[in-house]
Amino acid sequence: MRYLKEGELIDIEEGGQCKVLRVSPNKLFFGEGGQGVAYKVEYMGKVYALKWYKPDAIRNPEEFRDNLAENISIDIPSDKFVWPKFLTKSKDGTFGYLMDVFPSEYTSFTKILIK
Repeated sequence: MRYLKEGELIDIEEGGQCKVLRVSPNKLFFGEGGQGVAYKVEYMGKVYALKWYKPDAIRNPEEFRDNLAENISIDIPSDKFVWPKFLTKSKDGTFGYLMDVFPSEYTSFTKILIK
């Protein structure tokens, strides 16, 4: 898997591009898991998190992408969720989506399941 680089531009389906930013001087991304990497990006003057999927992490990428697009088109079920907002165009055999950056008081769902 090729990691995104600081300053790299990613096309957004709705138009425009997001730009990959550093999380801190020593850190390029928020975190990495089995499905992908969460980067800090700027889009339309606002900072978001970009979940960028690993090319081989999704069994049926086209169906998964369609599901994400459907989720983006509906209202957020609750403000308790960090919900997908913008879908990226495909690049280098993969794609991602933009979401709000997790507020500091949020806990990862994975951490809840592991407890």
